[in-house]
Amino acid sequence: MGPSTVHGNLPQQQREFAAAEARHGLGGVFNALHGALYVNHPAAVSRADFKPAQLQRFVELGLTIPPTVIINDIEAARKFARDHERVIYKTFRGLPRSEDGHTGAIWAQRVDAETFDDALAVTAHLSRPRSPRPPTYG
Repeated sequence: MGPSTVHGNLPQQQREFAAAEARHGLGGVFNALHGALYVNHPAAVSRADFKPAQLQRFVELGLTIPPTVIINDIEAARKFARDHERVIYKTFRGLPRSEDGHTGAIWAQRVDAETFDDALAVTAHLSRPRSPRPPTYG
């Protein structure tokens, strides 16, 4: 059941309001169920929603993460990409819903420093060196 099914043919603002109301109402119920067993507690899901905080927590736990930048400066992004052999761009979140209520995905993708232009300055971008490909067998 998609958002358009749940909220009918409401205008976008009303659909977003109805979705937020459902999320906060149901989230309030879930957060009030003390002693319930969760696969992922709603508060943990919310904390994990912010990639920079996740990365910081990984470091605190002693995990090793690759060099990572959050950047919107073209020259600094180019320097980072040149300093690392293969660089990828990762989104912080998925795509917002389209007008018809569907969502899409943007996968981590390799980027080339020479393709960076003024569009990079519009918002924050997360980049890191791309992991080497796992070996193939057979």
